[in-house]
Amino acid sequence: LYNIGMPDEMKELKPLVETPEQIAGRERILALNPDAIFVLSGGTTDSGRNDDKLKSTPYGAKDHVGFFGGGKARVIAAAELHEVFPDKIIVTNSTVTTPNGVEPHGLVYAAELRDKGVPDSQLIIQERSNSTATEVVELLKLAKEHGWKKVVALTNDYHIPRAQAFY
Repeated sequence: LYNIGMPDEMKELKPLVETPEQIAGRERILALNPDAIFVLSGGTTDSGRNDDKLKSTPYGAKDHVGFFGGGKARVIAAAELHEVFPDKIIVTNSTVTTPNGVEPHGLVYAAELRDKGVPDSQLIIQERSNSTATEVVELLKLAKEHGWKKVVALTNDYHIPRAQAFY
């Protein structure tokens, strides 16, 4: 459990109950001090509100292509990292708008991050990728363009091997 509703002077990841592994993990995150946070896409799905809106995929939902997602966990993690690193840019990713008009994942994730308190000035929406491989290519382009030396790429456990294969 993480207490994310802290006053400004206490903005750091601090679980309510910490195990030694959690303490070590938090210290590793704080030591990263990234130049940017890059949220790999985990898909989108119907909002369930009888509108044309989309939302990031929870673990149990499939995206519009039929893959399991986990994008919601990535958005939540990005919002929590924003609390720890409020001056860092968050890049939302993927995918180009499909012929049937499905909204790009990057726009959906950025809207959810705004709802969680991340200001527009801290967001970059990258819409040129359509896969993990092309997300990595775009990450490298943005890092070079902005002079970023350290970038945190957010994804889910099941997706780490695939993402690492492209780095």
